Amino acid sequence: MSQSFKNPLPQKVAVIFSDVKRKYFDTDESFVTEQEVPLNAERISKIINGMGIATILVPSDEEMVSKLIEFKPDVCLNLVDTVRGKDKTAAVIPGILDLLNLPYTGSGMFGINLGSDKYLINQLLRTHQVSVPKCQFFYSSETVVDPGLTYPLILKLNEIHGSVDITQDSIVENEDQLKSKVSQLINDYHQPVVAEEFISGAELTVAILEDGDLKIFVAEKEFLDKSKKYLIADYDIKWSNNDWAGLHFKPYTNPSPALLEDIRKAAKATKLLGYGRIDVRLNQQNQHFIIDINHNPYIGPDESGPTFTAVLKMFGLSFEDYLKIILTNY
Repeated sequence: MSQSFKNPLPQKVAVIFSDVKRKYFDTDESFVTEQEVPLNAERISKIINGMGIATILVPSDEEMVSKLIEFKPDVCLNLVDTVRGKDKTAAVIPGILDLLNLPYTGSGMFGINLGSDKYLINQLLRTHQVSVPKCQFFYSSETVVDPGLTYPLILKLNEIHGSVDITQDSIVENEDQLKSKVSQLINDYHQPVVAEEFISGAELTVAILEDGDLKIFVAEKEFLDKSKKYLIADYDIKWSNNDWAGLHFKPYTNPSPALLEDIRKAAKATKLLGYGRIDVRLNQQNQHFIIDINHNPYIGPDESGPTFTAVLKMFGLSFEDYLKIILTNY
């Protein structure tokens, strides 16, 4: 892949990352998904230094603005997934950077806001005629279940990524199981839940990178343990001590034109800018359904374990390669 840079490499980069403290998070599970963010920011900062670029590490705390004003970066690398432990508040970071008139990487305030509302994204994509599963929004376990939904359903926290609390029990086969799981999720995380029709075929992950135009890289998730009833990228697979234990990625070399078109439409409709990740399930008839969109997904070198890096590496792009693209195509 040839690299075309929109701007020259910056001389000064502010690496902004989530301020991670256990007290900010509702559960240990949600804390684990963010606890290595400061270490990953340090790794990335050293790599940027190796390009001859000065950096400053800036957590998303009360001193962020003053540090940025003093450092005067040419561009801010926005790695913030949560503010005070909440995904939905991460949208304030590009808002602050817009106010300070500082260039930054990735999606803007509107896109990141959308990214923390899975139900809204599902409905938005449906209006754009993008293929998505049928789903229902639950504020409470007492919500009347839509009789038009077909079991099994997979239950997801509406505002959190990272497979938090995704287990085999997240896939429910009747109303009693649904109400019990919805009640547990709302009680533990204090946010709504999305019940989505489960698509039982292969799962794909799509890395998107803007390099002059939109580049799309599609990989298939290969689940090694076939004994589980439902083959999903659950919390244990993603956050075990051995990163991605039980799951491999392989290039999906022949995506259909319809899938590629829906990916482009989804990225445009949700204001996904710079780079992002889209998850897709295929049913038994090979029809595709977009199940998740991740603005500003977790990035970093190989040792940090990002899906985004693993996928692009299969297509010949190292972390350093795509980091240069992100830093110059803001």
